[in-house]
Amino acid sequence: MKLMKSITLYLIILITLIITLFVGLGDKIIFAKSGVERIIPIILIFIGIPFSLYKVLIKIQDSRKKVANITALSVIILGLSFGLWSKYLSENDFKQYGKTIIGEVVKREWTTGNKAGHWVLTASFRYNSKKYLTFSKDEMTRKYNLYDKILVRFSKRNPENNEIILEK
Repeated sequence: MKLMKSITLYLIILITLIITLFVGLGDKIIFAKSGVERIIPIILIFIGIPFSLYKVLIKIQDSRKKVANITALSVIILGLSFGLWSKYLSENDFKQYGKTIIGEVVKREWTTGNKAGHWVLTASFRYNSKKYLTFSKDEMTRKYNLYDKILVRFSKRNPENNEIILEK
């Protein structure tokens, strides 16, 4: 009986955390660029949900190795699913409330990844008398320099949801 209560408790926690990740987080958290809001989905994906899943599975499965493998796989599945979900929410938000504006390149960094280097841009823009920063965007053409004007797409409903639009 105690085992069933324990399994039920962790199962409820697990389901609650998954629902929170995919439905309960607001736009301010999903599109946050810094602060505590930025790490909430990361904590859920890498700690909260896997820990709860592990606790449920370890009660019903004898093999710790199997449980660890399933838990590790859950992180990959959750991470990819959440990435696709947040992209879907962002695109839907752009369709309904999207607007373009001229921004300014405020950061241009050379970064190396996969043995090849490339430039990464960050821009700022103003909307309703408030300044916003964009997410970073890879730029392969080396066309933009600091303080150049650049096109930015954002949501009028939530300007934190934004992206740099590079000319082709």
